[in-house]
Amino acid sequence: MRQDKNLSILLVEDNEGDARLIREMFRSIPDVELTRADSLSTALEYLRHHSAEIVLLDLGLPDSHGLATVTSFAARMQALPIVVLTGLGDDMLALDALKAGAQDYLVKGLVEPEMLMRSIRYAKERKLVEVALRESEERYRITLEGMLDAVSIQIIKDARYLYVNKAFCDITGYNPEEVIDRTPFDLNLPLTPEDQDNYLECILERPGRGRKEIQYRMKDGTILYALLSCTPVLYRNEDCAVVVMTDITALKKAEESRKRLEIQLAQAKKMEALGTLAGGIAHDFNNILTAITGFTEIALHNVSIPEKVEKHLTDALRSGRRARDLLRQVLAFSRHAAGEYAPVTLAYPIKESLGRLRTMIPGNIEISQNLVASAKVMADPAQISQMIINLCMNAAQVMETSGGRLSVSLDEVQLDDEALSLNLAKGPYLKLVVGDTGPGMPPEIMEHIFEPYFTTKKLGDGSGMGLAVVHGIVKRHGGAISCRSTPGQGTIFEIYLPKTMQKEEWEEPRVPMEMPTGTERILFVDDEPALVDLAQSLFESLGYQVTATSSSTQALELFRKDPGRYDVVVTDMTMPEMTGDRLSQEMMEIRPDLPVILYTGYSEYMSEEQAKAMGIREFILKPFGMRDMAHAIRKVLDENREVPKPTNKKLSPGRKK
Repeated sequence: MRQDKNLSILLVEDNEGDARLIREMFRSIPDVELTRADSLSTALEYLRHHSAEIVLLDLGLPDSHGLATVTSFAARMQALPIVVLTGLGDDMLALDALKAGAQDYLVKGLVEPEMLMRSIRYAKERKLVEVALRESEERYRITLEGMLDAVSIQIIKDARYLYVNKAFCDITGYNPEEVIDRTPFDLNLPLTPEDQDNYLECILERPGRGRKEIQYRMKDGTILYALLSCTPVLYRNEDCAVVVMTDITALKKAEESRKRLEIQLAQAKKMEALGTLAGGIAHDFNNILTAITGFTEIALHNVSIPEKVEKHLTDALRSGRRARDLLRQVLAFSRHAAGEYAPVTLAYPIKESLGRLRTMIPGNIEISQNLVASAKVMADPAQISQMIINLCMNAAQVMETSGGRLSVSLDEVQLDDEALSLNLAKGPYLKLVVGDTGPGMPPEIMEHIFEPYFTTKKLGDGSGMGLAVVHGIVKRHGGAISCRSTPGQGTIFEIYLPKTMQKEEWEEPRVPMEMPTGTERILFVDDEPALVDLAQSLFESLGYQVTATSSSTQALELFRKDPGRYDVVVTDMTMPEMTGDRLSQEMMEIRPDLPVILYTGYSEYMSEEQAKAMGIREFILKPFGMRDMAHAIRKVLDENREVPKPTNKKLSPGRKK
């Protein structure tokens, strides 16, 4: 058996008999120097002036006893390996001794010389590894302490903190004593349940794989955004993760500010486009109003011929609905809210936008369109209109002096290998092409055309946001846009939008010609006298008992006098004395079961969801047909109480109330 040379051992043992037996064991082993100390203090004093390679330590000494002996010795002599040699055969004590700093635990009377030497050799090797790890850990700690990010070391299985650096304490507001041996969830650091799930996924399920964005709650309640990354590491014999928390709050705020600015700029561009269309819209409205007044005058002229009156009034009604649809498009186009995406036959909003642009584009520019595709895409028609307006007006502006041709085409295509170059998935698409025969663009201009604020126009002639807005619209619709241009030969924009097989959902259901009747009592409120007269005439002709007023405060006063008198209240939203939602709330506080119908032309402060949440039964947008209102009234009345279904009554054109 190979022996360690010049092995110096310090035996700490107060029992003479045990010391003699241990000396006898080493007598057969050459090159071992054994020195004995009979107490802990004597051993420590000896080591102040002499060296030893290993200590054999008894736990029952005159000045120290039990586990405290190991703890005290290990704390003072951290580099010296310890083998406990005691008469106590206690497994729990042995485990605690190893945790306290001993390298091995042997029981007197059960030890042979070879076993003792093997234990000594292994104790030395383990101590060397431990010292190396401690030095490595110290270097690691010094590195982590110098980092500006919040760094912690956590046990993977339960997320308990074993170490946090100074930046962690500075950022979170906790000191190390408040953190060590606790978890982020004990400290309530992750802000939301989703943040908690992301944290657990990062540290427990995927350490070392990617980063997670998480919101944290600091000790003082401050909320910050952080990027979380985890790297597996063995630390203090535990499977751990080094968790780096990078504060990105300033970046998030800057990003939110940028997004707000983009929204404001996009809205400004919408208004600019709406201004461009103003002439076309006015032209359409004038045509519609001319038709309404014309058909109405003809109907009055032919009042003695019911068939002609009905035909002309039907034509006037159709024109009124065209005006309603046009107004809704204008409101949708100008709204600040995100668009509502639904299956849309793409050719329709394109054709409608081109029709209005015709009056705005100089006569020396020819417009050709070839919209053969009838397929649908998931789209917001208002955004599609804005995209067409921006592209066509850009083309018109570069040709306004010399003239030329503006061409718009729409086809169905199947993208296969070419989809990769457009960063799209393979599949069916609608391809919209907008081309002009203008002066074209050189490559150095082409590189920047979709960048915000980039413009080749003179100061004051453009914002540089037109094509950037187009690019954003295309991306929001899951598509791609490309541009080809050659100086002197014009420019072509190609837009690909994914085709959908869903049916269009925006088409308005046909309302039956018959209007439902009733005998219930209606309180009608609108600040427009003409609408008050119209509603009273209509509802009385259908058999209802109607109280109508143009004053919301008067309506509330009437209701307070006799709340049970009315079966349903129909009110406008925007009124000068008291808004319709406030009037409804006041009435429903008096009578919670009161059915209320609220209608509005346009309001940023009230939506159908908000109205329903208040308890309002129906929410209707103006302009609406009288049949729409009659059906809504009958619906809420029938829902409010069980009544026999009324007979339907068709209004004849010449009927008088």
